[in-house]
Amino acid sequence: GLVFISGGATSALTFIDDDTMATASSSNVASAESLKAYVDALEASVVMDADFDANTILAATSDDTPAAVSVGEATMIGRQTGGNIAAIAQVSSGEKTAGTEAALRVFSPADVVDMIDAHATGGGGGGGMGPAIERFRAAELEALEANFAPLEVVDEGTVILTVAAFDDTTQEFRHGTFQVPADIDTSGTVTFRAYVYAKTAAASKNVELTFDHRAIADGEAVDGAYTSEVSSDTAIDSTQDDQTLVEWTETVSNLGWAAEDLVVFRLSRTEPTTNDLSGDLYLVNFTVEIPRS
Repeated sequence: GLVFISGGATSALTFIDDDTMATASSSNVASAESLKAYVDALEASVVMDADFDANTILAATSDDTPAAVSVGEATMIGRQTGGNIAAIAQVSSGEKTAGTEAALRVFSPADVVDMIDAHATGGGGGGGMGPAIERFRAAELEALEANFAPLEVVDEGTVILTVAAFDDTTQEFRHGTFQVPADIDTSGTVTFRAYVYAKTAAASKNVELTFDHRAIADGEAVDGAYTSEVSSDTAIDSTQDDQTLVEWTETVSNLGWAAEDLVVFRLSRTEPTTNDLSGDLYLVNFTVEIPRS
């Protein structure tokens, strides 16, 4: 044994046998062999830099046993039902096999685009993408002709609005422009919506609006004839200050619009077939909804 002096007293300690591993709680003195065995065991339980090759992460698939998991190209880390953490390969574009709905799938960018095209609600009567919507407040529509619908500020009590006031006897205009989207669905339908109400409400009265337009392609002359799209007679709400939606449609084919055309337009109030509303018609907002492919 070894004589150990501590605080004036002496005591004899015993070396641990070479075949016995030293522990932190041991009060005996470790031999070199025992100490080495302890360090070797410690190293075996430590995650070392050398355990990691390029593109690996640390993960544990059972208690107290972390290990490196390699992440290959075009994969992501995940865990399928009943499985362990692993690198999961993406499904190739357009691929669909039995059982994939019940398992975790990783989709390629092309797959995501395909799903959007297949499942997105296409507005305006066609296409996979949502529609492009051009919106114009009354004040954003320009007064460019001698006969234009003047702007008025209307105080309804709480809500104050700027409206364009269209006369009932003289055709008056407001003008605007927009560009046709590059991905227009040429087999779809364009929807026009005007949000209006009567300056003085009356029962059993109709209104009609006309959208004159000219689509101008690159390299084409700006000036030329308008084409008109007329709404049908729309019954105006008979309650004072209640809004009415005037909505009408036309196919892209009949409009003659093409991708990236510049559309110049003018909006006016025209006389309906029967029971024309007397007095001004207030326009609050106007939209053009264009289908996209």
